[in-house]
Amino acid sequence: MGQKRHIKQLVTYGAMAAGLATYLYWQNYRIKTSRYYVTSPVYANGLEGVTIAQISDLHYPNQRVDLDDLVNQVAAIQPDIIVFTGDNIAKQAQDFDQDLFFAFASALRTIAPVYAVSGENDLASPLSRQAERLLLQAGVVFLNDQAVTVNIADQEICLIGLAEKLSRRFLLGDALRYIHLTKDQEKQVKVLLAHHPEAFLRYHENIQKSPDLVLTGHAHGGEVRIPGIGGIKAKNQGFLPKYTEGVFHIPGNPDKKMVVSRGIGQGDWPLRLNNQAELVAITLTSAIDEEV
Repeated sequence: MGQKRHIKQLVTYGAMAAGLATYLYWQNYRIKTSRYYVTSPVYANGLEGVTIAQISDLHYPNQRVDLDDLVNQVAAIQPDIIVFTGDNIAKQAQDFDQDLFFAFASALRTIAPVYAVSGENDLASPLSRQAERLLLQAGVVFLNDQAVTVNIADQEICLIGLAEKLSRRFLLGDALRYIHLTKDQEKQVKVLLAHHPEAFLRYHENIQKSPDLVLTGHAHGGEVRIPGIGGIKAKNQGFLPKYTEGVFHIPGNPDKKMVVSRGIGQGDWPLRLNNQAELVAITLTSAIDEEV
């Protein structure tokens, strides 16, 4: 009788261990596509249904997800444009495979135009310039404190890229003060690529540059997520951070939105828990409420 009980306990513990291993595998090695419908009346005239695929915090080559799977999920979104919102490479990237990174970026470029900004890991890595050069060779457009006019669905939007800088002081005051917009761009729908969600309100200090949509990452979903509470800790936000995933808007102005990606690579915590690696698909619309 005791032997049967012992065997039953071993089977139970084995099943629990297998379940935990499967959970950790899916959280850390498989990608989830999160879909958001971002609403504003400014999207009514020609931009209805425009879709953006957002890749954030890839941390190549230390990402655990399969890059072919990532490319396939981006293709399934059928995006009009693809954006990288910083920390494209890891701070320590000893196993950096140039050919693989170039092939990955080139594969994305065959799907849609690709735009990118940097994050703090990109600046800290000794391979920063090499990685940016490979992305440029693959046809990715880097926006280093630049604004470009992009034609999507026969409509012009202003795509703004905020470059990362060594000191966080660039996020104080008017965070977009180094970026010049033409008079025409000031009148266009504006989408800002910026790595830091904690500076959300700072991106709107200058009313002429105030973006309709901000796309960010950096927070890694709050590292570990607890149901009903959210993320535990995020860089530059501390414990129980506000901006870790999903859609936010400026208080009093629901048409000024920000999407925060949980990212793909690991943050300071070595494992993702209730915080699966994420590819974000954003659809612009004036017709329905935002939803995941």
